[in-house]
Amino acid sequence: MRYALEQNVGETDSVRQARGAFMALIPDLAPSVTTQFGSVKTIPSLIAGLWRVFFVFILTVAERFRADLLNAPKGVRTGEEVFQRLLDEVYQEQESAFWINKDRGDILTIALHRFHRLEQSKIERAFPDWKSLASRKSGRQLHRRLEDWSRTSGLDADWCRDHAVRFLVPLLFDGQLPWTFLFPDSDPLSVTPYRGSRLIDIWRFTARHVTADVAWSRFDLAVQVYGNQDLEPFVFRWSDLSANLRELHDDLRDFEAPYWNYLRETSAEYKRRVEIDFRIYCLQREITRLRNVREQEDWRQKFELKNQLAGALTSFKTKLNDYMANMTTKKKTAEAKHSLHSVDEKRSLAHHLEWTVRVQIYGEKVSDIAKSANVKDPAVSKAVGETLRLIGLKKRAAVRRGRVRGSKNKLSPTAAILRGLGR
Repeated sequence: MRYALEQNVGETDSVRQARGAFMALIPDLAPSVTTQFGSVKTIPSLIAGLWRVFFVFILTVAERFRADLLNAPKGVRTGEEVFQRLLDEVYQEQESAFWINKDRGDILTIALHRFHRLEQSKIERAFPDWKSLASRKSGRQLHRRLEDWSRTSGLDADWCRDHAVRFLVPLLFDGQLPWTFLFPDSDPLSVTPYRGSRLIDIWRFTARHVTADVAWSRFDLAVQVYGNQDLEPFVFRWSDLSANLRELHDDLRDFEAPYWNYLRETSAEYKRRVEIDFRIYCLQREITRLRNVREQEDWRQKFELKNQLAGALTSFKTKLNDYMANMTTKKKTAEAKHSLHSVDEKRSLAHHLEWTVRVQIYGEKVSDIAKSANVKDPAVSKAVGETLRLIGLKKRAAVRRGRVRGSKNKLSPTAAILRGLGR
């Protein structure tokens, strides 16, 4: 989506649009592996890494909404206690015979469906962003886990962690994920191929949701700026031409172009586009006239072959400049009233976002990208640096292997509960 003007307030629409596109590219640019079924995209490790974080999110939601999840919520306080009580309730709701030849996967499937009692919009309001998690004791573990995840994934920015929170909510309400626990020998904490495909689908959905939000934001801005104004289209009337040209073109209809939408187009872009359309219109008219001449029986005799519309372009440009002057006055008024500022067009942003994902997320060498794109290394480095600054993301440092600083490499409470189901 092209922006010529946008509001200079908070996160701008063009930045949010670029961020959404960046996130959407991550699964698209994942490396491929060759299998017996052909080439298959791998599941990006940063998306797979959120699967374990998802169980921490479940415990956080369970603690916050225990009264809605449990039939008997008294006596439990922490997320672990609520989730364990939930598993017990699920087990006790069925007759003993029901559980014959069933395992922990069946219990988890039913338990996760219990979360669908909740309203998704209510969860979204309870967990609006990453920073809000730290305001409550129950959310601090999830807050830390998302911070660790983002730093090791090359996504060390608050907006990336916010994206992860927005990803976890629809994941909780996905109708297909609970059934993945029914697959035999499926470790609940592992990312199976089908489970991974669901994670990728929801990741893409979350990224597209950003784009949809921007589209609504642009619509709302247009309503604010244009309101009920009856913006006039540009009209070039042949009646404004000189008398001799009017006689030649008295059968021509007026040329009309939609109004200048200065939120989307610069004046230079609009003028060039409209002039091209006018030239095409005139040429089509002239082609029609010459074809009619060619079809005459006496076409070999002297006919006027000179372009009869050649003199119209000067008058057209004069009228267009008058129209643009009037619209520019309205544009300046809107800029002052709505805090609008110009947006630099980035014609190669799509390519630069792709290069940035390949470098920042997948660690590809700049030289390899430059070679494949047939450009020089500095061009790729500059483009990646500018794109990272645009979306507000720090350049990824070398990945450090080993235990995350501050962790103790012990089994998490979530994992302990899930492992216990197999006993």
